[in-house]
Amino acid sequence: MSSTPKYILLSELNLLVKQQLHPLSVQRIWVMAEITTIKTSGNGHAYLELVEKSGNQLLAKSQAVIWHGNMMNIRRLYGTDTDHLLQRGNTVLFRCQLSYHEVYGMKLNISEIDPSVTLGRLEAQRLEIIKRLQQEALLDLNKQQKIPLVIQKIAVISSPTAAGYGDFVAHLQQNPWGYRIHHTLFQASMQGDQVEKEVITQLKVIAHHKERYDVVVIIRGGGSKLDLQYFNNYNIGKTIAHFPLPVLTGIGHQQDESTTDLVAFQSLKTPTAVAEYILHSFITFESQLLEQFETIKHNSQYQLHQAKLHLQQLKNEVFYGSKQIVQQTDQQLLLLKMQLKQLAKQQIQTAQVQFQQLTHQYLNIRHQVSNRLQKEQYQLNTISIQLSNQSQFQLQTKQIILEQTKQQLIQQSKFKIQKAKQQIHHWQQVFQWTEIERLLDRGFSIVRKDGQSIKKIEELSIGETIEIQLQNGIIEAQVINTQKR
Repeated sequence: MSSTPKYILLSELNLLVKQQLHPLSVQRIWVMAEITTIKTSGNGHAYLELVEKSGNQLLAKSQAVIWHGNMMNIRRLYGTDTDHLLQRGNTVLFRCQLSYHEVYGMKLNISEIDPSVTLGRLEAQRLEIIKRLQQEALLDLNKQQKIPLVIQKIAVISSPTAAGYGDFVAHLQQNPWGYRIHHTLFQASMQGDQVEKEVITQLKVIAHHKERYDVVVIIRGGGSKLDLQYFNNYNIGKTIAHFPLPVLTGIGHQQDESTTDLVAFQSLKTPTAVAEYILHSFITFESQLLEQFETIKHNSQYQLHQAKLHLQQLKNEVFYGSKQIVQQTDQQLLLLKMQLKQLAKQQIQTAQVQFQQLTHQYLNIRHQVSNRLQKEQYQLNTISIQLSNQSQFQLQTKQIILEQTKQQLIQQSKFKIQKAKQQIHHWQQVFQWTEIERLLDRGFSIVRKDGQSIKKIEELSIGETIEIQLQNGIIEAQVINTQKR
C-alpha cells in the first residue's frame, strides 16, 4: 500500500496565494476592460464582470466590485453620466486594487473611472453610423420633404415628464401673438435601452396617420454628452430618413449633433428653439399676408383715385352731353307733335268716310237678311205641316203593327204555357215512379251510415256498422270488405 503524498490544505494554499498577491493589493492600477454584466445591490454596491476580447475570442475575465462609498464619489464627479459609463458593452478605464479572499477568490475593487476611453469609443461608433448613413444616401433624404408655410398640426415624440417637453408646450401656448397651435404627444423614453424601440414604434404609428400632421418633433431637453448616445442610433436615423413627413429635432445639446439630428429635416439645439421655429412660420406667413395686404391696399387706393378722376370726367361729359341731347330732343318732340297733329287730322277724316260707307253697307245687309228670314219662315211653316201629316200616318201604321204583335205574343204565350203544363205532368209521373217506396218495391235498398245515405264504396271502412233499408224492414251489418267490382 502506497503512502499518502505530502499535501497542504486548500485554505493554506489560498493563504499562500494571498501572500504572493499582497504587493499588488496595495497598489492602485489602471485597467481597461469591457463590462459584460453589472448588478446593483440594495445596499448600493455594484458588482461587475469584466472581460477582454480579441474579436470573438475571450482573452481574460475577472469579477469586480464598486463599493457604495466609491460609487458615491464617482457619481459626484460624473452625475447622470455614471449610468451611461457603467453600462453593459462599454469599454471603460478603471482604477482599482487587487483583492484576494481565501473563500471568495480574487476581485478587483474599483475606486475611480476615466470616461475618456468610453467617450472615444462612443464617438468612433457615432462616426461609423454617420458614414453608413452617408453611404446609403440617407443623410439628406428627409430634408427633401415639403414643409407647410404654416406649421399647425404637430406630432411630438417625447416623455411627458421631460422638462424639454414642458418648455416646448409652454413656449407654443404662451406666445405673445396669440397663435393657436395643436400638437399630439406620442410618449417614448428619452434615455435608456428602450429609446430605439419606443421612438421607432411611435414613428410608425404617426406614419400610419400621416394625413393628420404637418411635421414630427422629437424633443428631450438638456443632458450630458453621454445622454446623447441614445440618439446616435442607426435604426432611428434610417427610420427618420424614410419618414413621409418632415422631422424636427430638439434633443437639447448646444455643441454636439447626434445622428438623429443629422438625418432630420431641421435640427435645432433645444425644444424651445423648435417652438420658435414653428412660431416663426406663423410670423413669416403673417408678415407676408400683411405685406400683401398693404400692397393690395395701396393698389386699391390708387385704383380708387383713378376711378374717381375718371368718374368726374364722365360726370362732366354726361352733364354737357345730356344738356345738348335735351335741347335736340325738345326740337325733335316739337316737330313730332306737329306731324302727329296733322296726321291725326287726316286719319279722322279718313275714318269718317269709312264710317259712312260701313253704315250704308250695314243697311243693305240688314234689308237682305230681313228678306231672307221671311223666305226661310215660309219654308219652315210648309215643312212643319208636312211633318205633322207624316207623323200621324206613321203613328197609325205603328199602332196596327203593335196590335198584331200583341196578338202573336198572346198566342205564343198560351202555347208555351200549355207545353210547360205537359212537361210538369210528365215530371210528376217520373217523380212518383222514383219515390223510395216504389224503388224498394222494385227490389232496391238504401245503405246508411250514421243516418246518412252511402253512394260510393269509398265512404265506408272495414269494421264500420251500417244500416240497410229494405221494402219491409232495416238490417244492421258490419263492413268486412270494400273492394270495387
